[in-house]
Amino acid sequence: MTDIQAQRVSAGGDAMEFDWLLSDFARGTDGVRDAVAVSADGLLVAVSAGLPRDEGDLLAALVCGLVSLAREASRRYDFGGMRILMIEMHRGHLLVCALADGGCIGVLARDGADLGVVGYGMAVLADRVGELLTPASIAQMRGCSAA
Repeated sequence: MTDIQAQRVSAGGDAMEFDWLLSDFARGTDGVRDAVAVSADGLLVAVSAGLPRDEGDLLAALVCGLVSLAREASRRYDFGGMRILMIEMHRGHLLVCALADGGCIGVLARDGADLGVVGYGMAVLADRVGELLTPASIAQMRGCSAA
């Protein structure tokens, strides 16, 4: 359990369920290394188990910047919004899936991962997370992560 997740144990409710969903996705999806959830204003709201807080913050910042670029390109060229963004690197992939509220999920996948399976898992996760990501739950998660 990471420091951020340990701080959330006392908060209970949505914060722990959100971390659990991300951790379950990362553990249960072949090739996924880590996952983060980022709010619409770019702040880290949840991390998968094993990802240190400072790395989660960095990944959230990277994801936020990429989403900003993708959304601007979509707006500029009238493509109707961002759904999924993928960056292929030499030894892995960074995938980002938009959430209904403007937030997003960022996923690090290992080289050789079946990106169709990872993308499908992200879509399922986004649907499940969308039910939990309310203004009240975001405030609760931020309160726990600020400690």
